[in-house]
Order: sequence, then structure tokens, then C-alpha cells
Amino acid sequence: MKIRTMLQGFEWYLPADGEHWNRIAAEAERLAKLGFTDIWLPPAYKGLEGGSDVGYGVYDIFDLGEFDQKGSVRTKYGTKEEYLAAIRALHGAGLHVLADVVLNHMMGQDYLESVEAIKLRPRCRNTGKVRHKTIKAQTGFTFPGRNRRYSAFKWDKHYFLGVDINDVDEHREFRDENDERPVYKFKGRHWPEDVDEEKENFAYLMGADIDHDHPLVRAHLMYWGMWYQKIADLDGFRIDAVKHISARFYKDWLDYLRKETGRELFSVGEYWSDKVDRLTRYLGQTERVMSLFDVPLHYHLYEAARMGRYYDLRTIFRDTLVAADPWRAVTFVDNHDTQLTQMLPSWVQEWFKLHAYALILLREQGFPCVFYGDLYGIPRELPGREIKPVKKLERLLQIRQKYAHGEQKDYFNHPNRIAWTRGSGMVVVLSNTNVEVSDSGNLQRVDDGEWIPFGKPGQVFVDLLGNRLEEVVVGDNGWAKFLVATSSVSVWVPKE
Repeated sequence: MKIRTMLQGFEWYLPADGEHWNRIAAEAERLAKLGFTDIWLPPAYKGLEGGSDVGYGVYDIFDLGEFDQKGSVRTKYGTKEEYLAAIRALHGAGLHVLADVVLNHMMGQDYLESVEAIKLRPRCRNTGKVRHKTIKAQTGFTFPGRNRRYSAFKWDKHYFLGVDINDVDEHREFRDENDERPVYKFKGRHWPEDVDEEKENFAYLMGADIDHDHPLVRAHLMYWGMWYQKIADLDGFRIDAVKHISARFYKDWLDYLRKETGRELFSVGEYWSDKVDRLTRYLGQTERVMSLFDVPLHYHLYEAARMGRYYDLRTIFRDTLVAADPWRAVTFVDNHDTQLTQMLPSWVQEWFKLHAYALILLREQGFPCVFYGDLYGIPRELPGREIKPVKKLERLLQIRQKYAHGEQKDYFNHPNRIAWTRGSGMVVVLSNTNVEVSDSGNLQRVDDGEWIPFGKPGQVFVDLLGNRLEEVVVGDNGWAKFLVATSSVSVWVPKE
């Protein structure tokens, strides 16, 4: 059975040239050869900014680049025909395709509506009431360019819970100490309770917040899910912003789609929290109908890179989802949100990138997701600075295919050096320094390898990454010192 590996098939600053679907289609065979089994594609439907929208400012979920809306027919990534052709090419290469589902909010209204609302302080969504007022809300959607094709459903104020913009007097609105706008909860509506408790209740995120408990909304989104899966022949979903949506909704939505299609429809949710107990609680609320991205592990990798030799590598998996529930953890190093200029900037520094990918690609636990920007580079992240592809990442992917299987045994014995073995014959050693700080404050050299009982007497091992050029020979007692260079990674396998 092939080991599953996912690619996030985009980064935030891809050129808005409408060619991404074609580029992905052209790369399908190469991605399969690198060992990828699944690919998560960006939101494919029309957004607020038309042909330049990354996809998270959702306007029309039925427009996959087919209708002249928001200034263009195509999306940032291309047309509907090109999208479906890319999926066929990926399927032809043996990859599963996951669609990015963004059903938390809508933006880019076609008209404004008068709504009675309760003005709330942005960080006190339950108790921070200010006053009732009539606002002009961005909640009217008619999709004139589509003209009722595929669905006649028109969104209006009855199907949303709130907004954060009042078009009447936005310029006079107070902002809190964090420069956040107030939130307007529509009169007579209630936030769902089974959401994240940040800000007292984090149901509201942005735009016009969808009411997932409204029976007509639920029926419409069930219909859309079936329409989308059938028209695109999808294999599963990456689900956006689940911490802001009633846990009951996605349980019911996925149960319905799986029953109707008779397919697994593997799904992974984005619950952005560094607190593992919130992730495990959410999984329990949904009866584990989906996996979740391991955000706590991402922050551990970020901190390990930032702190260098002062980070204790033995704790790298402590309080992470992959430790608590390895079968439901999708591990990752970075993504489109953690890019340097995005909303959640927590970019793992370049010197530690290979370490981080070894930690998710070469271990037994978790379903690893590789970031497009790490595989292909990011030429447009910052003016005058190009982020290049992670060196030797493709080599790690090849190693994963051949050696990342069999029983795993950990040797997490030193704060600056950890190692593990796999039954396939692989030994992985990581170091974040060649010195350590003693109790007296002095710097002392750390041994440059880990003694491990592995292999047969006289057996010769080589470093597949080429970071150590020496050969390691197993002693007569069955032990060998598997070496690692300063702040580096080595992957040792039998020379033969």
C-alpha cells in the first residue's frame, strides 16, 4: 500500500494570470513520481475580487470560472473547463483531489439591506453589547451573471447571523485597542454554542456570517455539496475555518455526502488553535468525521527554528495532535496563512525547514502535507526577496516512499539531538546545534552523533542526504554511532 502524502497545491502570491490549473495539470505526472497521493487545490469559485481573488473572499460557490461576474469569467486560477481538465489530469496520474470548501462567510454583495442589529465589542461577542441600531448590511446576493443557472437560491439578510461593516456610518465606528471593528449580530439571531470560545464566542470571523442552523441554508449547502462533488469528481475536502462554524453542521454535511455518494471523501478541517485540547474536543464533537491540521505542531516547528539551540528537541511532539490522535492529524510545516505577510505569520526559518520536513515525512504518525511554496519557491512574497524551494525536499519525498515504513523507535535523549529508527532500515538523526549551554553558562560541545543498537555487525550505512560524507559501520556489539552535522539532518540507510 502506498504511503499517503499530500501537497497543498498553491501559495498566496501565485500570479493572477489564470494559468494555475494548466500548470497543475502539466505537473501531475511529476507530482505522482515524487510520491504525492493527494493534492489540495485552492478555492475554485468566484470571489470578491474576481480574477485576482485567492478564493477566501467567497462570492458565488456555483461559479467555478464560468460566468462574467466580479469583472471576469475566469477565477485567479483559470476557467471551469481548465479546472475540470486539471482534475482529470491529476486523477490520470493517480492522485486524489481535495477541494477547498469555504462556507463560513460571503463577500461582494450585489445590494445592501437594512437590518436591525446589536452592536457588539469585537472581543466580547456575548457580553460586550453596545446598543441596538439599524445598519446597512452587505447581505444581498442575486448573482446576476449566473442568472439562476444551477440554483435559483438568493442569499439575503434572513440567512446570515451578522456582519462587521455598517455601510451607513463605518467611518465613525469605534475600534478596540487591537484596531478591530465591532461586530453586528442581527436582532433575534444567536451565535451557535459549539464553536471556539475565543472572544467569548468565535462564530463570527468575517464578511456576512452564514447561519448554518437555518433549514433553507442547510438544504442549499447540502445540494451544493452534491452538485460540486459530482461535477468535479472530487475525492475529498479541505474545510476552512471550522472553529467558527457549528460542529454539528459539518458532521451532518459530510455524513450526507458520504451516504449519497458511497465514497470515503477524506476531509481535513482547519481549526486554527495552538491548544491541542480544543482540537481533540472538536473531533469528539463531530464523532471524528474529519481530520484536522496539526496547528500545535506547526507552532512547535516555528519556535524550534526561532530559538535554535535553546529549544529542547525532546519536546517537539509534546501537546500536539499527532501525539494525541495520530490517525486524525494532518501534519504540516507552513501554509498560505503562515506566509510572512499574511494574517498568521509564523514562517519556519529556512535553516530548520529540512528538519521540520524530516519530522513529518519520515515518521510513522500523521498524514503529512507539503506546502507548494516550499516545493516550488515563492518569488513574490516580499519585494526584492525570493523565497527559494527547500533544498533536498524532493530527496526527502523519495526517501519517504522507500524507507518511511516499518516499526519506529525513538531516541530522544538529548535536548539538542534526537533520532529515530524505522524497521525498513532507516536511521534519522537531527541536531539543532553542536554546542550546549551548561549550568554555569559556558558553551560545551555536544557529541556529533547518537549511539544506537541498529543493523548487523559490520554493516555499512550512508547518509542519503549527503550531509555527512563518512560511512557508519556497525560494531561487533551491534551498536553504531550515527553521525549528524551541526544544525543539520542525516538519514542513514544500509549502503547496499
